Amino acid sequence: MLHDACRLDLQGNGTYDRAIEAVHMFHDRFGYMPGIKMTLAPNNIPFLYDAVLNLISEGYEIIHLNCVYENVWENIHGKILYEQLKKVSNYLIENELFDKINLSILNP
Repeated sequence: MLHDACRLDLQGNGTYDRAIEAVHMFHDRFGYMPGIKMTLAPNNIPFLYDAVLNLISEGYEIIHLNCVYENVWENIHGKILYEQLKKVSNYLIENELFDKINLSILNP
């Protein structure tokens, strides 16, 4: 899982399952889903579409996509990012979610 590749606990275990469980507990207690931020870097942009769909399936409606600012980008990454965002956009349109899911990177 993409989250677990970057976020390990002190024992080296992935934290996704615990994090998503905590988010659902928050939702159950307070009645709404918080927003979430996904950091985009060259090594994870090929997984952007799948990751966004996973977040939507978990109930997120506000998803902030932020690119890293370090000098690690190459032209090929722009093409991959474009293709992934096009797939996400098509999914939102085809499933009539374009006005329900706030994906910050697509906001004008």
